[in-house]
Amino acid sequence: TEARDTRRLREIENLLLNAEEKSPSAETRRRLGVLYLLQRKLPEAVRELEAAAKLGGGDARIHNDLGSAYFETAKVSSQEKRYEALGRALEEFTRATELDAGSPEALFNRSLTLQELGLRREAKESWTRYLQKDSSSQWAEEARKNLARLEEAGARLRTNEPELSADVLVRHCVRLLL
Repeated sequence: TEARDTRRLREIENLLLNAEEKSPSAETRRRLGVLYLLQRKLPEAVRELEAAAKLGGGDARIHNDLGSAYFETAKVSSQEKRYEALGRALEEFTRATELDAGSPEALFNRSLTLQELGLRREAKESWTRYLQKDSSSQWAEEARKNLARLEEAGARLRTNEPELSADVLVRHCVRLLL
């Protein structure tokens, strides 16, 4: 039942909080952050995952999870804050793929973020790279659908409509952060 699930999640949270108090570690903070992410407690998820990244910055899973927290935050943010959160998500997913080039999760999430940002060319390239690594999973099917949507959208564009470049987006995000 729902009450039992809620009680179990609270028990897991308490176990993780106790473990963190006794022996702080990047892995415990990551697990706590993922728990909060699954519960849609986004500020708490970001806080814990940022702390995990400071403790264990070389772990691609931490950066992928932090990127996911930022991506989910973007979904519930105002338009002004949305691009800031998506920019941070992109940074984290990119860092995760740099740390572990074989991580399909990070590459999938990076591709999805590029698409969400409207960076069609970059998203198409990223989806193509993803499909080179994973061509048969359910995620691969989703990647093919996203790639097809991007190609379809590109075909409908007027030739004089400029495409948002990554450089323009980065400058915009930097201004928001300062």
